Amino acid sequence: MVDGLPPQDLDAEMALLGSMMMDRAAVDTAAPIVGSREAFYLPVHGQLYDVLVSLWQQGTAIDLLTVSNELRRRDLFDTVGGQPYMIQLAESFADWVNVGHYAAIVAGHHRRRQLMSLGTDLRSKAADIVGEDPDELCARYANLIEAVGISSASGQEIQSMHELTATLPAKLKALPPHIPTGIASFDAKIGGIERGALTIIAAGTSAGKTALGVQFAITAGMAGIPSLVVSLEMSADSIARRVVAYLTGTSSRRLLEGSPDEQATACNEAAKQLADCKLGIDDKPRYVRDIVATARQYIRRHGAGLIVIDYLQVCEPDGKHDTRPLAVASMTAAFKRLAVDTGAAVIVISQLTRDATREDTTPKLAHLRDSGAIEQDADVVIFIRPDRRVEGNDIPVVLIVAKNRNGPTANIPVEFHRPSTRFSEVAVQDKTSF
Repeated sequence: MVDGLPPQDLDAEMALLGSMMMDRAAVDTAAPIVGSREAFYLPVHGQLYDVLVSLWQQGTAIDLLTVSNELRRRDLFDTVGGQPYMIQLAESFADWVNVGHYAAIVAGHHRRRQLMSLGTDLRSKAADIVGEDPDELCARYANLIEAVGISSASGQEIQSMHELTATLPAKLKALPPHIPTGIASFDAKIGGIERGALTIIAAGTSAGKTALGVQFAITAGMAGIPSLVVSLEMSADSIARRVVAYLTGTSSRRLLEGSPDEQATACNEAAKQLADCKLGIDDKPRYVRDIVATARQYIRRHGAGLIVIDYLQVCEPDGKHDTRPLAVASMTAAFKRLAVDTGAAVIVISQLTRDATREDTTPKLAHLRDSGAIEQDADVVIFIRPDRRVEGNDIPVVLIVAKNRNGPTANIPVEFHRPSTRFSEVAVQDKTSF
C-alpha cells in the first residue's frame, strides 16, 4: 500500500490482467475470485477487465490482438494507454499459472477498501446523536460487513464431488455426523443431534423444553464435545442450578431451600463431574447478531460442537421487520447459517401455539409459533408431549420427531423427573403412547 492511499497493489492488478490476456484458462480462474470491475483500484484496469471477461463469455480467443481490437471497438484503446501499455501489461506477469494469487491480492485489497468506506460512513452516522438508533446501526452495518465477507467467499474454488466423497470416510471417522444425547432410545432411532443442522425443540409452557436442551448440552460436554447454552430466559446461575440438579439428582427447589451444607455437598459433587466437561453458559446476548457472534467465538476457541439457544420467541431480530413472521424468519435463517457455516449442531428452543397444549392434541408442525419459516429452515423438529393427566414428580413424555430432513421420524417414550429436570428411559412395559 502506498502511504496516504487506500489499500491497493497496481503491480498485482497489472500481473492479473497480463495473465488473463495470455490464456482463457486464466480468466476461468480469476473471474470468480475478482467478481466485478470495481475490484480494481485503477479505473482503466477495471475497464480492461470488463473487456477480457466479455471476450471470455463470448468464447472469443483472448490474446493481445483480440483484446486491442475490442478496446478500439469500444473507443477505449487510447484511454487504457494504447499499444505501449498493452505490451507492458502482456509482459508484466511472471507466470500465468499464478493468476489465482494475483486475483486474491486484488480482491483482498478491494474488500479492505470496502471495509474502510463502511467504517468512515459508520463513524459519521454514529456521531449523529439525533440520527439512527444505535441498535439499528449495528444491525445494518453488521449485514453490510457480512455482505463483504460473503462476496469474498463466493470466489473460493468449487469443491469437486469426487474429492468430497473420497475424503468423506476420513472426515466421518474423525468427527461423527451426530452428537449423542444420552437417551439410548432416541440415539438408536434418530442417531443423535445432527452436526451442521438446525434442530428445533418445541413444546408448551413448563413441558421441559429448556431441561431437554440443557440435558443434551451436558451430555455432549461430558463426552468431550464443546457445548454452549445461550440463555435468554434464565440467568446463568439458574441454568447452573439445573445442571447441579441433573447431575446429582437433587431437586432444584432443594438447592434453593436446603441448608448451606446440603447446597455445598451437591455443588461440589457436580463440580467434580464437570471437571472435564466442555460446557459453557452465556446469559447476556439477546439480539441475534450477538448470539451468532458469541457462538462463533466459542466455536473458534473450542471447536464445532453443540449450541443451544433458549429460546426463539424472546430473541431480538436484527433490524426492523414489517411483521412478526418476517422477523422470526430472519432469525431462523441466521441460526441455520450458523449451523451450516460452522458445522456445529445448533438447537433452538421454541414455543408452540396455545392450541397445541391441550390434553387431546398431538403437536404438529403447523403448531410452531409465529412463523412457517421455523418449519422450513429446521432440519429436525422435536416436540415434547407430556401426559398432562399425570401429577407428581415422574411424568410420562413422548418425544415426537416430527421432521427429520436426513433421517426417520419417530415417537420416543421417555420419562421426565421434574425435581432433577432429567429425561430418562422408561421400562419396556411402560412404553405407551397417549
